[in-house]
Amino acid sequence: MTAILAQAQADLPDLREVVGFSGWQDFVKSASPSAQLPDVRPDDPVQIQYTSGTTGFPKGAILHHRGIANASSFMAEGTGLEQGGVWVNAMPMFHSLISGLVMSIEQEVTGPDSLFNDSLSSSHSLLHKIE
Repeated sequence: MTAILAQAQADLPDLREVVGFSGWQDFVKSASPSAQLPDVRPDDPVQIQYTSGTTGFPKGAILHHRGIANASSFMAEGTGLEQGGVWVNAMPMFHSLISGLVMSIEQEVTGPDSLFNDSLSSSHSLLHKIE
């Protein structure tokens, strides 16, 4: 992935930073609390999510701010999530956080059965299906 990104960077003059998972903590620590955040519009891209290629060659799907915000709101509304409830969510973390939820990251999930059984034996009120 690093080699592919290095090739693509030559064609992306507006790309300012690339942060990998292993560098995330350092990236967060380097942020200035007084930094001015950019103005974004609902139709501005927020993320390129790469498909697995199950139905063809893998490709990047461009997600926009409006779609991300709506997806989390629709999911919370559609599942009947109530304030104070606990939700096990297999979606990307942003979907939970944008809905105002508190995240608890499991240290180890050994498979679907352990996730399901652990969720049933705890205080979780909703186990969101894995899509």
